[in-house]
Amino acid sequence: MSLKKIIITVISNNKNIGLKEISKLVNKESTKKYSYSTIYKNIQKLIDEEIILKNNTNSSYIINSEWIKEKHNFYSKLFNINITNTNIDTNKHEDIIQNNFIKFESAKKFNEFITKIESEHNLVFSKEKKGEIITVQDHCVDYLFNQAKYISYAKKLQENNIEWKIICRGNTPLDKKAKELFSKINVDITLGINISELASMIIYEDVIVEIFYDKSYSKIVKDTFEKTKSFNEFNLVDLHNKLDNTKYSIFVNLYKNKELIKNIKNKIESKIKRNQLARFLD
Repeated sequence: MSLKKIIITVISNNKNIGLKEISKLVNKESTKKYSYSTIYKNIQKLIDEEIILKNNTNSSYIINSEWIKEKHNFYSKLFNINITNTNIDTNKHEDIIQNNFIKFESAKKFNEFITKIESEHNLVFSKEKKGEIITVQDHCVDYLFNQAKYISYAKKLQENNIEWKIICRGNTPLDKKAKELFSKINVDITLGINISELASMIIYEDVIVEIFYDKSYSKIVKDTFEKTKSFNEFNLVDLHNKLDNTKYSIFVNLYKNKELIKNIKNKIESKIKRNQLARFLD
């Protein structure tokens, strides 16, 4: 969990809490130790993003109720949930709203959720103006695992005037094969980009879907991509069986923050330019 998320959680659980106590609880919650000044700087960023508010009377901090309300409305629309419906598990729903946190027990359920975002909330497929989707991930597993599906998806995006950029940290033979396949349909996959500070994510025009795969899933994918020396050695059935027979979870955070999206896009572009320059100089 990022420092900002820990700060939000601490302030959410402790009303009118001061900086000294926030610092103490943040370091208690985190496996990494943060300095007082680092925590203060992140609090200031959260204030700038209007996520938390400072009470200047007693120098305490609270979560901005308008931010919670906006997220509440966003999730209500996204899940088609009526909060007043007595059949809804309100406590669970509030937990989702407060922490931007959703858990999926399979890739299938996760992909169904992404489809729901694109078709019902984000209205991705619209020809009114040029759009952009950026995907950041460790390896290009999906594009080899479900080639037909993603080639069809890429063509649909192109038909609807949407540019799809794929940023991949890996640069293995399998990643290169995915790049080769998708370059034939004019989808650019940029390989070997070290963006360790960012999770896997899908960036839309006004929504970020941040994705965390648990260790069991990540290990299977990492071992497959790093140990396979050529595409001819790639055993798709074996990978499919391993994932099918392994219990894993996919955790998702969502953000609806255009300023944050702009900053992340700038960071990605900067990394790509530096990567291209380094390769040119080599």
